[in-house]
Amino acid sequence: MEPLSALSIAAAVVQFADFGYHVVKGTYDAYESSSSRVINDIELATVSHDLSQLLLNAEAKLENRWPGQEAPSSPTNDAGSTEDIFRRLCCECRKIKSALDEIFAKLVPRGNSRVASAASSIAVELKRISGAGEIDRLAERLDQVRQQTMSAMLVLLLGEAKKSGVDIRQFAQQQVDIMAKLDRIDEATRNFGEDVVNFVGLRSPRNRSDVSRMVHYVLSDRWNAKDYLDRIQSVQQIGIKDSAYVDHVLQSLFFDSMGHREGQIPQRYAKTYEWIFKEPRQSSDGDPLWHNFSAWLEGDSRQIYWITGKPGAGKSTLIKFVIDDERFQCSLKRWAHGARLLIGHYFSWSAGAHELQKSHEGLLRTLLFEILQQDNSLVSRIFPGRWFLLQIFGGKVDLPQPQFDELLTAFRALLSETAETLRLALIIDGLDEFADDHRTLVGLLREANRKPWVKICTSSRPWNVFKDEYMDNPMLQLEKLTHEDIELYVTERFQRSPGFQEFGVTNPPMASSIVNDIVEKAKGVFLWVSVVTGLLEESFQEGHNLADLRTTIDGLPSEVSQLFAYIWDRIQLRFRGEASRYFQITTTCEKLGLTPYALTFWFGSEEDVPDNNVVNMTGDYLSKAVASLGRRLVSRTGGLLEIFGSPAKPNSSRVGYMHRTARDWVCDNWANISSATEEDFDPSLWVLRGEILRRTRHIHSEIGVSWFEIEHLFETG
Repeated sequence: MEPLSALSIAAAVVQFADFGYHVVKGTYDAYESSSSRVINDIELATVSHDLSQLLLNAEAKLENRWPGQEAPSSPTNDAGSTEDIFRRLCCECRKIKSALDEIFAKLVPRGNSRVASAASSIAVELKRISGAGEIDRLAERLDQVRQQTMSAMLVLLLGEAKKSGVDIRQFAQQQVDIMAKLDRIDEATRNFGEDVVNFVGLRSPRNRSDVSRMVHYVLSDRWNAKDYLDRIQSVQQIGIKDSAYVDHVLQSLFFDSMGHREGQIPQRYAKTYEWIFKEPRQSSDGDPLWHNFSAWLEGDSRQIYWITGKPGAGKSTLIKFVIDDERFQCSLKRWAHGARLLIGHYFSWSAGAHELQKSHEGLLRTLLFEILQQDNSLVSRIFPGRWFLLQIFGGKVDLPQPQFDELLTAFRALLSETAETLRLALIIDGLDEFADDHRTLVGLLREANRKPWVKICTSSRPWNVFKDEYMDNPMLQLEKLTHEDIELYVTERFQRSPGFQEFGVTNPPMASSIVNDIVEKAKGVFLWVSVVTGLLEESFQEGHNLADLRTTIDGLPSEVSQLFAYIWDRIQLRFRGEASRYFQITTTCEKLGLTPYALTFWFGSEEDVPDNNVVNMTGDYLSKAVASLGRRLVSRTGGLLEIFGSPAKPNSSRVGYMHRTARDWVCDNWANISSATEEDFDPSLWVLRGEILRRTRHIHSEIGVSWFEIEHLFETG
């Protein structure tokens, strides 16, 4: 459609929609918005007549441009050609006008054809005599007509601008300049043209309000993205040139805690887990102990691979090892047969402070962020609404954080992009750690896995919801496969202990027996082994005799949860109160959605940090402070809390539980743990003070602090 004709029709449709919207809302300019005082009386007959004239004007312009055509059917008003869209929008306006006339008729008393009132009074009366919510629905329909009209106009102008080799602001201004020289252009069209120029140029506060409504509309499920993509891509291949737009979209997906969980997972020890890439060992009856993982990676299996195991068995460590190993990518490349290969992974973390670390929304944001980082050309097709908005406003638009519905639509669009030439591999750790419904999660993964060019590997505890879904799939049960890994870990760790070396020379049989006892008692749970070897290293360091060692080993609980109780009981009584404070601070950060930074813990202490000293602290001081805090956590909490990150990078170091099972134990024993500190201790005040001082230092050190963070902090306070 020729741009000037489109502007003329769009102007007429918008004029009807605007007037109708203000009628039902009682907010048009000629009348005061309060019903308590009438400035100029209006008559329903006049309102109805004005609406009719505006509608006839729009229909006349449409008929003049395309005589004798009917509106094609479509599930939405903004699908198809610009002509189709405008014709359907005029039909929608006609339906809205009829609905309003029916309501107006109820307002007119018998024997009187005229009712005069203030604008807002009419709005109140319309709501009173219409059905529940009917007026609000009409207002919503009128607003959608306006948004759909403006959207269609912008799509057309954007396409024409690209043909002309200019941006949309320049092209729109060119149309306004042309209209200024033509006598046949009516005032409404001229004004609308100016409005479009001002709109895309963000030239006034009113425009910014309209832009916000447009952003909301385009990112909702009411906007038809397919036609926009088809038209724009027919003019120019999009999604590969403008890296600034790509960065905008990626930034709207990113969240600060996105990589926290992966960073907290320990690296695999030495040569452990190497068996995952080898031919499976066989049981005594000749059956393989696990399904061949490399064969599954390289083959065309249509089933999800499931890694399961007890709490603390090392599932997350195994997943982290796998995705970082080049053999993993080499095997997937063989499956891809030369096609583009995109890999996304997500580590769920129920102990994380932020919901996005353990939610379906966080899963989709992370996967989409990682995939689009690898292939920028997909951005425009996966997030067409965001791309459209960035093109219209030249990148000068604030993109809100995506909501779940938009993310789900984007994820499905990504799945639709997979083909013989594009393969997608997804690795998701900790299905049981999600706070959202696990059946919904299983269904989402099942839907994704239906695509023949998608391969998915998951891990979880053996809960029924996952066993029902994956028990017949390729799988492995981790605690049944790590006996040799645990033996290697215990042997090599003890060999680095001078105390154990001395003990091994003086008591060789007992030294060998201790290693065997630990390996057997572990029952494949790496976390148990890690904690127990640490406890025994203390005994070797202190030179305990044979009887003491045997008493210690025999007294070790066999279950992880019981082991945490054993650790708590070993904490010196004088440290219990401080340990309780650290657990309460951690829980408070989690409840408030704040990352538990190590410096927040340190700065929260009035004893350690005077108020007037924080700005002048050196980097060396902060590194030593984080290191000191790490020592305290070990001695006060028995290692249940620890520092994640390097003291060399104190600003990013965080406090967290050694494992999810440790957090579970603390929650189960909260009454006992929290009662160990003084009654007047307030963890919220500690966190508030710590966060204020931490961010104060960031501001003085010119480390980025957003206004959103500051606002959130004051809300927290």
